[in-house]
Amino acid sequence: MAEAELEMETFGEGSFLKLLKSLLPRIAKAVLWTAFYILLDFLLRRIFPYEALPMELITTTRGFILILTFFTLAGNLSSGTIFEYIFGFAKGISLIAFTWLAFCGGILTLTLPSETSIPSIYVTVDFRIFLGMYILIELLGIATNILRAIEFLSKKVEAP
Repeated sequence: MAEAELEMETFGEGSFLKLLKSLLPRIAKAVLWTAFYILLDFLLRRIFPYEALPMELITTTRGFILILTFFTLAGNLSSGTIFEYIFGFAKGISLIAFTWLAFCGGILTLTLPSETSIPSIYVTVDFRIFLGMYILIELLGIATNILRAIEFLSKKVEAP
């Protein structure tokens, strides 16, 4: 009889409300950030119509926004846990890998087709320095997530 009462107290209405109160701000923050990235994608498509941009740039932008949206949603939903820092670490690694692959290591060649008898225009841009700076900034974010995870775990160990 005592075990059944203990179970009811553990999984009772009060604990559900406590859980809901702790999850509601996380869910709201995650929804707001996700809405921001979806709005950003929508505005980019309105400002720059797909017909005016090269296909490589469209897929790169959409992939970048998709990665940001997923990891922001996952990180905000798991805030206050160790998974927040794991998702932050994974976001940094994913963005570095995606950016490196999408921009071919810093040298990007775009083909601008011509509908007239004029041959197509090929534009090659070398932005390895900027890509290197971006990667260094992302590595700082990764290091920050690692240090915060260590701090989080040390506080968990020290807490009674």
